[in-house]
Amino acid sequence: MLRTLLALLLRPPLVGLSWLITAWLRWRVGARGMLELRLDNQLKLPHLAAAEVERACRASGARGLLLELGPLDWGWGALDEWRLMLQRLRQDGLLLIAKADGLDNRQLYLASACDRVVVSPPAEVSAIGVSAHSTFFGVALERLGLRFDVEAAGAYKSFGETFTRRGPSPESREATVTLVDDLHEHFVARVAEGRGLHPDQVQAILDQAPMGAQAAKDAGIIDVVGYDDALDPLLESLLGDDFGRADAGWAAWLSGWARSFGEALSSDPRVVVLHLEGGITMGEESQSRGRIAPTELVPILRALRDDDRVAAVVMSVNSSGGSALASDLIWREVELLHRQRPVIALFGDVSASGGYYIAAGCDDIIATPGTLTGSIGVVGGKLVTGRALGGLGVYTSVYSRSQGAEIYGTERPFDEQERARFRARLSATYDLFLERVAAGRRRPVAQLAPYAQGRVWSGVSALRLGLVDGLGGITQAMERARFRAGLRPTEPVRRLDVVVRPPRPFYARFLPEGFLGRVDAAQQLRELAGLIGLRLPEAAVRMLRAPDEPQAVMLEDIELR
Repeated sequence: MLRTLLALLLRPPLVGLSWLITAWLRWRVGARGMLELRLDNQLKLPHLAAAEVERACRASGARGLLLELGPLDWGWGALDEWRLMLQRLRQDGLLLIAKADGLDNRQLYLASACDRVVVSPPAEVSAIGVSAHSTFFGVALERLGLRFDVEAAGAYKSFGETFTRRGPSPESREATVTLVDDLHEHFVARVAEGRGLHPDQVQAILDQAPMGAQAAKDAGIIDVVGYDDALDPLLESLLGDDFGRADAGWAAWLSGWARSFGEALSSDPRVVVLHLEGGITMGEESQSRGRIAPTELVPILRALRDDDRVAAVVMSVNSSGGSALASDLIWREVELLHRQRPVIALFGDVSASGGYYIAAGCDDIIATPGTLTGSIGVVGGKLVTGRALGGLGVYTSVYSRSQGAEIYGTERPFDEQERARFRARLSATYDLFLERVAAGRRRPVAQLAPYAQGRVWSGVSALRLGLVDGLGGITQAMERARFRAGLRPTEPVRRLDVVVRPPRPFYARFLPEGFLGRVDAAQQLRELAGLIGLRLPEAAVRMLRAPDEPQAVMLEDIELR
């Protein structure tokens, strides 16, 4: 009753305020206005930012979007989301211009979706196609007297190889080659489509790269060789001499407020988009890093289950996995939510292993073509330090009264009985994982088992194998959510974005990032590796902290360029 009364009293002025903000924004930008935005690694949550920029372009009535492309280390899922957004704007008649001081794979992938590409004269076009780079610590650890005693459930679960071998196993090589082939083929096809070239022509250009800006123009990969001062003459030739330029971030901020005021106290059905990013843990990791933990996510899922105003939920997942226990606890809550209202999973850069586990019970799974997914397998183990410490004159004496008391002790590897018990536990966890996936995919376990085994797939291959239901981004996920909720395509829907972050005390906001993070032996080992130029994967740190906990995690140390 109170809510209805508030809506009657407050909604009209709030809608009016929304209209005024939008009208002023349209007047300020105008039909000949260009929004401009710098895209680089400073932009956080690129999947969410893409939707905000698209909304700003449409709300402001802008003539187009000028992108300044800086260094980008985004995954291919985020790049796909942005490219899909740019394609929608271009199809609706907006002028898109990309300016860069060089083009690598990622920058070229985005630039090729634009109408014009401008590159500085001394710049280099260094796009050479997709490749994968893996680092192996096996020999280095052996020389230090250290040993990772790792077991895996799944022939392709290659996480442990990073720490035990000097190169990939045949299974790992097979999976990586297939993955690179899928991503490279998609990359070449999209660049060819955007530049009006044949894929063979694009491949020939990549084979000749790196090349100078003028050579790239002659090859048809860019349009203009010029500095920043060449942009205004280009815009004048395309739009006339009365064009204007406005900051896209400012326009997105204003259009966001306009939308908030316009939708306040609205009775329209809600579609909640949960943004989940980081490793999956039981909540023990540093709060300065992104993480997905039951302690933070479960209360939100339960609240959504009990809120009848929510018509559907979209889970945007960007995670290589982590704790199998935490993954299963989250899976259970997603399963209960799914019984009440539709839940759609949207996969980002990486949604593999535990990242796939938590989404297994969703009604539909949407992935981008470049998403890394699958990795349905389990791994676990411990770092054996006895020989290394012994070489330093450090020895440990242990007294215990039960047979398995020292199974996770770091002084020695597993013995025969311990290894058999540990393998049995991993196998049971893997079987449960596979059962969850089979139930969610509505297929027999035997039919899915060949595509599991810890193997990583691209979004394209995952669709072919039935591990996902469609390719696309947030637009496609929202359309599927509407359909599952029984909403008409034209029916007004209120989209609510919720970014799930670890809670931080108020005073922590004034402290440096990571100031409150725990410092333990695992973290010290990670920092030591950094001193010699090696990157110890996050999942390895988790395994060192909790060797007794099976990990549903994908190898993070495959760098796709």
